[in-house]
Amino acid sequence: MVVSLIIFALLGILGLVSAGESAGGEKRKMLLPFWKMGVWTARHTGLQKMGQGKDRLRYDLKALEQEEGYVAEQQYYARKLETVFLVLFIGSGMAAFAAIAVQDTGNEVRDTLERPAFGQSPAEEELKAVAEGEKETNSIFVTVTPRQLTDEEIKEAFLRAEEEIEESLPGENSSLDEVRGGLKLIKTAAEGTVEVDWTVTPFGIIDDGGAVTGEVSQEGELVNLSAELSCQDQKAEYKAFARIYPPKLDEKGRFLADMEEAVAKADQEGINEDIMVLPREISGRNVTWVEEKVPLPQMICAFSLLAAVCMYFRKDSDIHKRAGLRRRQLILDYPQMLFKMSMLLGAGLTIREAFTKIAFEYRSSAGKDKRAVYEEMLYSCREMQRGVAEADAYENFGRRCQETCYVKLGAVLAQHLKKGSKGLGEFLETEAINALEERRQMVQKMGEEAGTKLLLPMMLMLILVLVILMVPAVMSF
Repeated sequence: MVVSLIIFALLGILGLVSAGESAGGEKRKMLLPFWKMGVWTARHTGLQKMGQGKDRLRYDLKALEQEEGYVAEQQYYARKLETVFLVLFIGSGMAAFAAIAVQDTGNEVRDTLERPAFGQSPAEEELKAVAEGEKETNSIFVTVTPRQLTDEEIKEAFLRAEEEIEESLPGENSSLDEVRGGLKLIKTAAEGTVEVDWTVTPFGIIDDGGAVTGEVSQEGELVNLSAELSCQDQKAEYKAFARIYPPKLDEKGRFLADMEEAVAKADQEGINEDIMVLPREISGRNVTWVEEKVPLPQMICAFSLLAAVCMYFRKDSDIHKRAGLRRRQLILDYPQMLFKMSMLLGAGLTIREAFTKIAFEYRSSAGKDKRAVYEEMLYSCREMQRGVAEADAYENFGRRCQETCYVKLGAVLAQHLKKGSKGLGEFLETEAINALEERRQMVQKMGEEAGTKLLLPMMLMLILVLVILMVPAVMSF
């Protein structure tokens, strides 16, 4: 349940953040407070000046300026911080809602424990006992035994039980020759399959839990320990002797021993039931059993903070990734653009007419798939319409593309405005042929990268196939 709520909260945070990032118009007004907080933080903390690799980030931001709309570096950091504050706000709200919805102490009161089915190992639950009149809780491990065993398993369980009793009987004492801290009279052995019923003589010195309760002289008192081992309908016997000296148990230790005894008794009373009823009263005191639960509000806050940090640093990687895709797209589109311009120049058009025709044809036929080179050409056409010199527009086009081939193309177009377009078509054809070779090498490299990325899934599939083949073979032995 807790895991489901956490997953739901994270999906909600990511969904709202994604909606906020893609929102526009009226929806952007809802994010205005977070935007202002981001602007103020970016302006007064100088985050854009911190860290390494900022030169590459500025370079990529400049490349994406036309497509992503980043007017300045500070605006980019403000957008990042806007996302961080949005995530923290959503996470805090969900944590507050969870705190209101979960109004208990974070613990679940338990009256029963589910018993293991036949053939399963004994189940252990760590519980805390809250005694009446006390604020402090007492921790204990409760063992719930399975339902039944075969005759052969019972014999093996008796042997294991005797070994466990010999090992655990001294408890914290060094040996049975000098017992001062009480004995450990276990109620179950062999992983809870064997019940142990102790008989201690003389009576009144050691209780059923092994704690020293009677008065013992300083010289010590020899006691006879007899254990009847029971496993379903079969029984066995174990005997030992111990010399008891005055105990060193406080009230809390005695209460813990009584609690263990009461839990073991409750386990035996419900051996044939599907559930184990925990005792409500121990040593005349009411006891409430609780099981600790995961603090959901705190976990949501922690995950929200983690998500905010990841969102902040993911922005830079996204910028670098989009800029890399843009550079790859520019190189792939370079030969096609050169062939188009060469054909138009050969048809008798001027440089500006050919340049403008290519850009406007793209604008009329372009759908959702934007191509960076033609977007930059459209921007250069708008520059020339605003009065920018044609030569400067071509050079600006090359600088905005940032690739060496485009910078060279912009300079060549600007030079041929002065000396005419003679020879320009042949230059463009030669440049396009060379660019096709570079494009082929890039495509080959992209194929190698794709094969490398598929290596890990292929290895996982191989491991899965091996598991499918080997598990039945191993289980058949």
